[in-house]
Amino acid sequence: MTEALHLARDSRRGTPRLVCGGYGKGKSHIGLLVRELARPLNFATLKADLDGSAVTLRDGSGLLGTLFASLSLPLNSQFTDAKSPGLGPLLRSASQKLGLELPADLAVFAPMFEHSAALEGNEEALEIVERYLSCGGGRIQLQSRLQEILGVARLSLPALGTNYGSVEARVRAQALQLWRVCQLAIVMGARGAVVVLDEMDHDFAGSKPYAQRAAQTLSALIREIRS
Repeated sequence: MTEALHLARDSRRGTPRLVCGGYGKGKSHIGLLVRELARPLNFATLKADLDGSAVTLRDGSGLLGTLFASLSLPLNSQFTDAKSPGLGPLLRSASQKLGLELPADLAVFAPMFEHSAALEGNEEALEIVERYLSCGGGRIQLQSRLQEILGVARLSLPALGTNYGSVEARVRAQALQLWRVCQLAIVMGARGAVVVLDEMDHDFAGSKPYAQRAAQTLSALIREIRS
């Protein structure tokens, strides 16, 4: 795992790794270890324990919500609140440093940065932002509620493409959303991001269609990581 971290850091390319083993053989411990090794190397880390129902590769919104809630930023001066997990510290640090000067492929964050002052300290509004970025809930409904809370009628949330189109298109859009959050951390100075998915056997122990959907999502995630 140390070799994989150094390879990702030096090559700037993703290096997926699959850890297999029986119950109680230390797979979860390896996931914890690699995250502990990653942060001193200036990596952001994200982690999700799959359970086959609420947090599963078959449902991108539940998976993304869990991953983003676990987000731990590198402990360096670029991040003003790196000790707290979640999207909030990343969005606050990035809005302070970048303002509206965002790369085109990270434009989905522009509305949050434009209204960062109104979002500051507003836990309800920040929760809605996190739901939107995690693809959890209807965009129009979340946008309307955010406009109401902040008193900003012209606020517009870009479509993420995760709730319509073919299964393949939705899966890729969810994988791309994970990439965007990781890329924002990289733009802010992180060397990369470590994403740990534990207990994947829950997703592959069910019926064949469920297992196929899980495999499809996992493949899409790996493609985005490698890119």
